[in-house]
Amino acid sequence: MHAVAIASLALVSASRFRDAVTPPMLIFGGLGYGFILVMVATSFDRTARLIGTRAWRALHWTGANYIWLIFLNGFASRVGARPLYWAPIALLVAVMLLRVARWYVLRRVRAEAAA
Repeated sequence: MHAVAIASLALVSASRFRDAVTPPMLIFGGLGYGFILVMVATSFDRTARLIGTRAWRALHWTGANYIWLIFLNGFASRVGARPLYWAPIALLVAVMLLRVARWYVLRRVRAEAAA
């Protein structure tokens, strides 16, 4: 939906699109969409098998965290004008802390199981 909205704005009003979108937004946002496309393409058993488990994990870990950073940056850049953006920032940080905690717990469980 987000990509459709961006494309619609570009098609309907090129001048508004140029005013709303900066080159860094196009570069970093485009990279985010690139990650999404590659992650979708490798989310099927056959394509996941083609690239291998290690590459699949690295790709999806990197892509998910990159997209998380893009959202964090997008909200953080607006806090000065609208303090209510602290709410989604807090949510994004809380989710990342939960992910890190889960990773840490799983790591300890695996280490104890191996011992």
